[in-house]
Amino acid sequence: MKDNYAKLLLQLQKNPNGVGGKVLAQKLNVSTRSIRNYIRDLNNNYLSEGTIASDTRGYYLEGNIKNLHETDELIFEQRAFFIVKALLNSTDFISYETLAESLHYSVQTIRNDIYRIQELIASENRQVAIEAVIFKGVSLTGKELECRLLLDGLLDLKLLTEEQLILDLSFYFKGWLSSEELQKLVIEIKKYFKKQKVNLSLSLLKSILVYLTIAIHRSNDGHFLPELIEKGNDVNSRVYELSQALYEQATKAFNKTAVNTTNEVLGLYCFLISQEFNSEIPETAMDSKLNQQIRSWVKSVLEEMASLYHRRFNEDAKLVTDLVLHIARDILPLEFNFYIENAYLHHIKTDYVIAYQYGVTFADKFKKISELRIQENEIGYIALHFAAYIERHHSRDLNVAIVHGVHAISGSLLANRIESTFQNLQVQQILDVHHLEDLRDVAMIIASDQLNFTAEVPIVYVKDFMDAQDIDRINTAINKITMDNILNESVLIHSDSKSKTDIIKTLLQTLNRSELLDSVLQREQLSSTDTGSFAAIPHPLTIEQEKPSVLGIAVLDKPIDWGTQQVSLVVLVLPNINKHQDYDQIFGLLQKVVSQDDNQQRLSELTTAQDLIKLI
Repeated sequence: MKDNYAKLLLQLQKNPNGVGGKVLAQKLNVSTRSIRNYIRDLNNNYLSEGTIASDTRGYYLEGNIKNLHETDELIFEQRAFFIVKALLNSTDFISYETLAESLHYSVQTIRNDIYRIQELIASENRQVAIEAVIFKGVSLTGKELECRLLLDGLLDLKLLTEEQLILDLSFYFKGWLSSEELQKLVIEIKKYFKKQKVNLSLSLLKSILVYLTIAIHRSNDGHFLPELIEKGNDVNSRVYELSQALYEQATKAFNKTAVNTTNEVLGLYCFLISQEFNSEIPETAMDSKLNQQIRSWVKSVLEEMASLYHRRFNEDAKLVTDLVLHIARDILPLEFNFYIENAYLHHIKTDYVIAYQYGVTFADKFKKISELRIQENEIGYIALHFAAYIERHHSRDLNVAIVHGVHAISGSLLANRIESTFQNLQVQQILDVHHLEDLRDVAMIIASDQLNFTAEVPIVYVKDFMDAQDIDRINTAINKITMDNILNESVLIHSDSKSKTDIIKTLLQTLNRSELLDSVLQREQLSSTDTGSFAAIPHPLTIEQEKPSVLGIAVLDKPIDWGTQQVSLVVLVLPNINKHQDYDQIFGLLQKVVSQDDNQQRLSELTTAQDLIKLI
């Protein structure tokens, strides 16, 4: 069992009445997200007679945890790596008994592992298959590059130090290379990255070492890559030269013969591009035939999205060009199903929720027109281009009035400051307190703190020279106006639903919007809407513009699985697509709520939709 799992169970035993996720994270020196993942894995794969439950008290143990499913050192991911490695080493079927004996596990455990590996292959759309034949055993078949990437993806190491990395790789790749050979290669890799003026993180070093180890062993074993890049396709010359140098040094370090060099270098090139450490675009990218095709795809997709979301995506030349260049750079890793690195995905999904929604829609429609699947990590990068678009096209759709004090000039200065600070506020009027009868239709009044009066709309008093506290007060007022309008028609329920589909269906029925079920579930299939904390924010792919924005809020009696996380709060968002600022703001406000783990403890206090404002 993992050391951190044992530590976590010890903390739970010490705190029988419950302990919060933040406390556990501090005790184990990991993130709260890691704590949630540990608990899910323990419940699914280790605890046989008990479970780790949670409620407002935090996490606590239920039942008996003395008997564990597994007591050996290898967890599933590690066993899966050695199973696939053994299958790659064999030219024939391997019996379950042989695999079980080599890994010191029961035959039934190995059978279960094979089944789980098959599920993993299917979920990642890999063009490989584990074939099982009665009385013969199992074998791995499929495209060579896909077989290599499958093994690569199963190696999940805890990166502590370079020395530990070399020891771990020597253990996993025993029989393929030695620690001395790895150390030689590390020296050469560092040299080349220093020459490129690129920071070589431990994570990137690990990725390169694993890829090269598998590639050189497989090619020397007679398993060759096909030609990956057609003649005439653009490549980044700097990354291609780095690929040549690294492959040559790796063959020397491993005392191997360079085999199928051209195709292997191209494979390494695709891999390095997938690691996203290089932002340079091929020099002739905008002129190539390939990229003209990509431009056609991008423009077609943006035209569809413009019609769907009522935003002029297709008329923004910078958005079109940026997406074309981005996809041109990453098209080879995407085409060959390389795993594209994105260490910022969680932040992108939480900080740019609307942009990520646009990215998901773009990926879905791009796949239909190009037959190219865009992975979740790549969707994160595409979302950043839509985030930049949103910044360029902020609309001022909340009208306010400025009521100044003694000095009229202070009202003009305050108006300028307001519009430069708040991109969604439009100053409609500037007037003094004696002319309030001239006040037109505005959502809010921002007045000098020298004054004291009443009005039918919210008033925020600020200093003539607005400070940070004043900005916070205005933000709070804007949020309340937005949420008050939305929450008027919204609903909140407490539910004992045990599945994602059930809770979505229940909320839509409660809101009389059952016709959106397929659209919401389709959005979930493209990329889970869990927020990485205790909540999920599902929403439909297509939105009816004539309906008002509403929320369907469900507080769950017990957490349920949602994507890779467990959630206790589900906020179903049905926005009005024409109100772009509201659309952006709704998700932004909800994200602030669900990013605070302390709010999970307050869920039981929510009884009406309006109570959500308390958390905001």
